[in-house]
Amino acid sequence: MEFLRKTKKLITFRYISWLIYFIAFAGLLSISLTLLTDDCKDLITNSGMIGILLCVFAGLLGFNFVFQYIIFRKNDQAFGELSQSLSQVEKEIGASLEYDIPQNMDMMAITTLLNHTLHCLNEKNLRLKSEIERNERLSENINEFYRQIRALRDSDLIFDFFEYDIKNSVFVFISGMITALADDESELTEITGQDLFKDYGFSISFEEFTGYVEKSVSEDKDMYFECSVTGKENRIHWLKFWGRPSKDKTRITGTISDITSEVHMRDLEKERAIHDNITGFYNRNALAEVAGKAIAECADGEFVVFAYVGLTGYQEFQERFGMVAGNSYIRVCAEVFKKFLNDKIIPLRWWGSDFLFIVKGVRSLRVFRREAIAILNKLEKYIGEVDGIAVTFLTALGYAASGIHGSSPAELLEYASFAEHEVLREVAQSPNEFNRERFEDAHKASLRRTFIKDIIDRNQLSVVFQPIVSLKTGELFGFEALSRPMNPLYSSITELIDDAEASGHYVILEKRMVYNALDTYMERDPKYKDHYLFINTAPYATLDEKDYNDIRDRYFGHMKVVFEVIERNRMEPEEINIRKSIVTKAGAKFALDDFGSGYSNHLALLALEPDIIKIDRELVRKIDDDLRKQHMLEDIISYARYRGTRVLAEGVETQGELETLCRMGVDYAQGYFTGEPSATLSDPDPRAIRIIKSISHKNQIDMRQVYIIIEKSLAFVNEKLAKNLSITTFLMMKLGKRLGFDGDKIIGLIITSIFRDIGMLYPGCEEEQGSGNDISTHTVFSYLIFKEFSPYPEYARMLLYHHRKYHSDSVRGNNGIINNITIPDEAYLLYLAGTVAEVIMESDSANIGQKVASRIGENGFKPEYREAFEALCQDGILSMITSGEYRDDLLSYIKSIKISKAETESLIRTFIYAISFRSPFNFSHPRVMESTVNLLGRMTKQNWNLLEKVRTAALLYNLGMLTMNRETFEKEHSPDELHDLLHGSMVNINRILEEAELMDIVAMFKGAIGEKAVNGKHSLMGKDIISGSNMLNIADIFASLMEQRCSQYDISCMEILEELKSLAKTENLYFPMIELMEDYIEDIEARIKAIQAEFIKQYDNVISGFEKLKQVLISDNGSLS
Repeated sequence: MEFLRKTKKLITFRYISWLIYFIAFAGLLSISLTLLTDDCKDLITNSGMIGILLCVFAGLLGFNFVFQYIIFRKNDQAFGELSQSLSQVEKEIGASLEYDIPQNMDMMAITTLLNHTLHCLNEKNLRLKSEIERNERLSENINEFYRQIRALRDSDLIFDFFEYDIKNSVFVFISGMITALADDESELTEITGQDLFKDYGFSISFEEFTGYVEKSVSEDKDMYFECSVTGKENRIHWLKFWGRPSKDKTRITGTISDITSEVHMRDLEKERAIHDNITGFYNRNALAEVAGKAIAECADGEFVVFAYVGLTGYQEFQERFGMVAGNSYIRVCAEVFKKFLNDKIIPLRWWGSDFLFIVKGVRSLRVFRREAIAILNKLEKYIGEVDGIAVTFLTALGYAASGIHGSSPAELLEYASFAEHEVLREVAQSPNEFNRERFEDAHKASLRRTFIKDIIDRNQLSVVFQPIVSLKTGELFGFEALSRPMNPLYSSITELIDDAEASGHYVILEKRMVYNALDTYMERDPKYKDHYLFINTAPYATLDEKDYNDIRDRYFGHMKVVFEVIERNRMEPEEINIRKSIVTKAGAKFALDDFGSGYSNHLALLALEPDIIKIDRELVRKIDDDLRKQHMLEDIISYARYRGTRVLAEGVETQGELETLCRMGVDYAQGYFTGEPSATLSDPDPRAIRIIKSISHKNQIDMRQVYIIIEKSLAFVNEKLAKNLSITTFLMMKLGKRLGFDGDKIIGLIITSIFRDIGMLYPGCEEEQGSGNDISTHTVFSYLIFKEFSPYPEYARMLLYHHRKYHSDSVRGNNGIINNITIPDEAYLLYLAGTVAEVIMESDSANIGQKVASRIGENGFKPEYREAFEALCQDGILSMITSGEYRDDLLSYIKSIKISKAETESLIRTFIYAISFRSPFNFSHPRVMESTVNLLGRMTKQNWNLLEKVRTAALLYNLGMLTMNRETFEKEHSPDELHDLLHGSMVNINRILEEAELMDIVAMFKGAIGEKAVNGKHSLMGKDIISGSNMLNIADIFASLMEQRCSQYDISCMEILEELKSLAKTENLYFPMIELMEDYIEDIEARIKAIQAEFIKQYDNVISGFEKLKQVLISDNGSLS
């Protein structure tokens, strides 16, 4: 108020100052104007007056200046007092008024300032009133709060405030808690931290509390921790400390609350959280705690074993009976597990039907494994009951041990689980110890799978081709296209395929591999254009009909393709048949890969009927030393033959394996021994080809062997006859070459020469050699049987006229012919060769040249043929013959003759029939015997190699008829008598066959007569030799029975079979094979009788033709020598 009064005075003084200024200004102005007017002269005269007035006005201005100075001083003093007053107000209200008073402020500004100040003071006043009201309410709440605190203390709950002096380590305002904890009734107002935590049984030490304090102060955060304390009657209380540091960081104030009930609830919740409510075992939430504790408490020399157990039967049980029953299954199984638990085993139900058992104190994993096996065996035998259903508890167990396989619970769990999954995937057996190498491989595979899509998109694949070779001929059959990964992440295509299947990328991977193979094979060398390309495909459909049609349109015009189905998983025959239909419709062949492993079997072969089956490499590996594998493969081959399927063996890596497969009759082979995979197409390994051709040669009779058989067999009848055959054949070979005949014609001349004198085997023709007649009975018989049975009937006329002399004045076909059968020109050549052979055999080596020249100089020889022979004589052919050197040359050339297997067999039949036709009782014995062993071989599912050998053996078996004298042979014998006679001749026959190097047949013949058959010199398997011997013996007697019984009266084949059974005991016949014949007896009877009927017609043709021509000769010549 004083300031306002002073301010009012100053304003009044200001007004007076302004009035003085105005009066002085007006007076001075008036004088100035007066002086400027016309009246100034009067004024000037009155100068004294003007001076007075000027002095007055000047005095007023001076006075006003002094007065203004005083006013300004007063104003400044007033503002100083105002500023002091405002500062005093700020101190009193404890807030800033936000003012700044300049010294030159006018009154309007002062007014505004005062108004603002009044406004601020008003607001401050309102806030003060609100604060006063809030404090009043807070006071009421504090009173209520203390009232509740007293109630909590009365109910034994601890709640208190505290203040902690950090510098002095002293608690203040904590008496309430101390009273609640202490046994005495005294109350303390303060206590040191050291004494508090030491004397009152806190679970934490003073040092730990100090750590909390220092952390709170340093981080400027609230302090919070929980601990337990022992109170009255040794009751445990859980306390929660909460505090906040003061601004000066010297004190912490806060609260202490009793959270015992809360901790108990938490413990209960925790127990519920770490236990399974079905089994009562720990669950997965307890792993870190219980496993960590077990590992931490493990003593030196001990292990903690994590045993991961899966119930393998749970899934099927749940699918059949539902989820509720499945839970019951787990509960019952847990009760069974509890019977085997002890204080060292901590059980956890991990997930679903999986359990984890943490076994403490294990000192030996070997002992643990033994005990685990014993428990698992008991579990498998245990039969429990789940909701009235009898069940067993089959398990898969994998385990890992701390300190050996891992250290942390998470690691050991992962490793044990991995080991258990290996059992489920049948990689290992239960119980399965963790294998780090397999685990790392699986982990690497998981990482690799992230790159599969990129590998396929970038086509990081290459193609190599492995040759496939025929085991019959040694020739290249085709190539298998094999994909190889170019990305270094993958070491093999198998890894890439497995990962692609696991990640769902196999379909696009297979399409990429198929088209890569086709595109690469398109660029092959033209010499491989006719060979097959084998391409692997999965058992499930990856290529659809559209894809196969696209492949057909783009590629099949340029190649032949075989699509293989890889037998990786269980196959659905219907789905595979659909694919086969699509493949074959597109024009490709269909193969079943990896046959003999996994899921494929004879049922798959029956359902799928593939063109080719590929034998799995595991069955091929070391098959030469494993009889079980041989039996299994023979069974597969036999069944494949029955279904018309070819057999290919893969994975051939040794010579022994290749030789065994050749002997067993496998069609094709591939492997590192026959040819390694290569980026460029290449032929099979020459070493493998040599082995195959060598065995193939042993398996197939060549022309050289036929020649030796005929030559040595004729030697039994007449040594000169055999010698004449040898020289005549050699001369025909040389003359054919000298005359420039082509190869086929020379072959025909040689074969005809070999059969030149087979007619002498027929009764009554033995002594006709060199008789000099143009045509004789033995030439007639040779002509007829060669024409009827040989594969070269066009050469038969040479045999009819091979004694016919050449007459230059005769006309071929009109003079000297018989029954209008024309004389071939080659007959004169054969006559020349035969005549020279007779002269050589009858002459001494000293004069052989002269006698041959003398004989050739006679008439009867065609001049050009004579000239050719004379040229040969000049080359020294006679010396070659006399020295015996010619034989090696002859055999070498005959061996080089390439004729088909069918032609070779026909020639053998022709010679054998020439022998058997000597007897009217046993003429069909070779034919029926051959057909019988063929049927027996098919019934017993023998391999093709044995079938071919045993058919030939059945024919050669009858060579024994040559060793019998005429009287014995032409006499009718009982089946067992003929059987014994033929067995008696086997020693001599085997000598012939040994020289012909037919060791398989020799072994069969030895086995047939009871000698040691298996000697290692044969190419067939030992069991095949024995089977062949059994078939020969049965076929021999069965053929005799069929010939004798069926020719005399009508008898059924079943009756013959019963007679065969009775003879089996005395003739040492293989009875199981005879019993098998009974199952096929109707088919055997029909086939054998049909063959007999046809053969009798052929026999009648030969014999009737022989008699007819004999009559013609008699009528023409009057007699026959």
